[in-house]
Parts: sequence; structure tokens; C-alpha cells
Amino acid sequence: MTIYFQFFEAENLFLQRFVGKWKSNIYEDFILANANQETNKIRKIATDFRELIIPPDLNDLNILRNITKKIELQDYFNIQIVNDPIMTAVAQLYQITDKPQNVNYDICSTLQYAINFLNIDMTPHELEQRFKNLTGKFPNK
Repeated sequence: MTIYFQFFEAENLFLQRFVGKWKSNIYEDFILANANQETNKIRKIATDFRELIIPPDLNDLNILRNITKKIELQDYFNIQIVNDPIMTAVAQLYQITDKPQNVNYDICSTLQYAINFLNIDMTPHELEQRFKNLTGKFPNK
């Protein structure tokens, strides 16, 4: 699994795109590597899961809960863009059971919905281009 990411300061927007087969250890390393970064500027997060392959075994959900508790953000909006029934189920289970109270969280399958939810001024094409051209890569191999 590879995670591409970038913070767009003008919009207080953090974009991340997950590609490949889910690996909890990579996600945990990514969270820990960024936990010490200045996160108080992030107000909007959009995560693109459309290229992520989730194994049908949902045992990793408990691991995911423990990992996400390792980073604290202030009040923020978080949208997860999905196109797969398994990923939708995982995202919904997370939303029901573990969504922090300071998060306005949703799941969608279209970029237009993500744009509206985050209240950002761009077209779906522009958001797609940003996702495709993110400058950060983890792991950096």
C-alpha cells in the first residue's frame, strides 16, 4: 500500500490517496510519522480510497481504531471517497463506532459531493487532478 498526501494551506485542506492492498502497519507508520507535524491548521480532510484494495476480512477494524486514536486534530471535516462495497462498509462501521465527536464525517462516491461537503472552491476535475498529483508519498520507496 502507498499513501500519497499533501496539505494545501490556502484551503486548510489535507488530501490523501490510498493505493494498493491495505496494510495496517503502513497506515500506522504513516500516522505516527505525521503525528508530530503541526496539525492544528488542518480543518478539512479528503481521503480517496478508490484505489485501495480492502481484504474481505474486517478484523483490521480494531487495529484501525487504535491507530487513529494516536493523532489528535482540532474540529475538522473529514470526507472519505469510496467506490467499493467493502470499503463503504468499513467506513460506515468506523463512522458508527469510532468517529471522534469533534469531526464532521461523511462517506461519498462522487467528487462533487466531497467538494460540497468540504465547501471548497474547485471543480471535480480540479480535485481529481490534485489527487493524482499529490507531492508526498509514504512509504517513500
